[in-house]
Amino acid sequence: MKWTIKLVAEVVAGKPIEHEIAMIERPGGISPANVGLTIEEGKTILESLQHEVVTAQVQQHGVNIRFCPRCGSTFRTKGYYRSTLRSVYGKIGMRIRRLRGCSCSGSQARSFSTLFTNKNPTTPELRYLTAKMAALLPFGKVADFLGELLPCLPKRPPARCVTGR
Repeated sequence: MKWTIKLVAEVVAGKPIEHEIAMIERPGGISPANVGLTIEEGKTILESLQHEVVTAQVQQHGVNIRFCPRCGSTFRTKGYYRSTLRSVYGKIGMRIRRLRGCSCSGSQARSFSTLFTNKNPTTPELRYLTAKMAALLPFGKVADFLGELLPCLPKRPPARCVTGR
């Protein structure tokens, strides 16, 4: 059997865009080892889905901010910067637009970001999970456990023993 998971985005009404998220193949027979999704497949699917959704949201948000809300003049792009959103479902690299400030606000030389002011923002869900788990277990164990279940954190390499100086 073969399944294809697709995400259909409709940024512009009536114009859907398809993104293939994952393809899963299973042999004809069924056993406990090949029924349903594996943890790794689930992590990959969630990470791909999160990447597509966040990328589309960031691009659309940047396009929507065109005019100054005070005077209506067009904002000019100063440039872009890279940022990484850390979420429960993975780390997503983003390209965030910077705009020059409008002269009506008295900030001619200033610029501002169209999105997050933090270069590496973290979603509230990831902060909550790590804080809650860290209250119950040592941080290293929390990182290892979350890395096994979620695409947000890679598994840590084993600690090295350092002797002497």
